[in-house]
Amino acid sequence: IKFPADLRQWLEIAGFGDLDQQFAIRVDWLNVIDRGQLLGHVVFGQDELGNFYSFDQTSGQIHYICRPGNEYALMSESFTAFLQELLRRDFQIVDWIDDLSVSPYEPDD
Repeated sequence: IKFPADLRQWLEIAGFGDLDQQFAIRVDWLNVIDRGQLLGHVVFGQDELGNFYSFDQTSGQIHYICRPGNEYALMSESFTAFLQELLRRDFQIVDWIDDLSVSPYEPDD
């Protein structure tokens, strides 16, 4: 797994764990996506509703993946931008995902 520099730095300083009980980053969730539009992305986090979050190993973009709805959306261009927006929203990630424009996730693509 090739971590974006900002996420790697975060993990070196803060490690894995929870952010305000709304979002969690766990080593157990690290998983390379092997199909669909997010092929090659790495799942690294989960919110309180069980939705996943991935990063692109090349660009560092962060995507939201709705587990029950088979939808996904770009959240930010980087992990740093993701954290800044999460902080701006007072860690209310569920409210943030409600504002996203999602696309159908086709795992067989």
